Amino acid sequence: MKKFISMALALVMVFGLTACTGAGTDETVAPTADAPASALEVLENIWALYADSEKFPVMGGNPEGGVMDAPANWDLTYAEGLTSFLQLTADDIANIDEAATMIHMMNSNTFTGAVVHLKEGVSAADFAATARDAIVNGQWLCGSPEKMIAADLGGNYLLIALGVNDAMGTFEAKLAEAYPGVNVLYSEAITG
Repeated sequence: MKKFISMALALVMVFGLTACTGAGTDETVAPTADAPASALEVLENIWALYADSEKFPVMGGNPEGGVMDAPANWDLTYAEGLTSFLQLTADDIANIDEAATMIHMMNSNTFTGAVVHLKEGVSAADFAATARDAIVNGQWLCGSPEKMIAADLGGNYLLIALGVNDAMGTFEAKLAEAYPGVNVLYSEAITG
């Protein structure tokens, strides 16, 4: 009888430890920086972290038929419009198959944020370097933005944002909060 009780207690302990270990693992494992499901998801996740007092008037998507006060997908049928907002070249645009934007409604140089999905085989680092050079050396109407960032979010998603220092500081903080493992490739002043 003692052997039976000992064996039963041993089994209860094994099952109990297994159950505790499984439950503890789910609760204590830090979230992973999984690749986003879409370009729009990235901007929506960042925008959702803004307090009402931090938000500014934005339009998402294409200027024609865009979404007010939220990020939105950019219709790539009109991809050349990304040239005026992000200084992307025709070669850059040929390397993307999805994009989402949120742009300050008063002046795109105050803030423009975009996430693009790069086609298979396109290097995020190379694309970011080209975009960075175009932004830093670009010709801007209504004054130039003060800062730009480019960040690799994995899964061929690349975030590019530019704007005035205040807007960029808040945006970078929200980006880091939404995506703690983000690989920031560039974060620098625009002196033009």
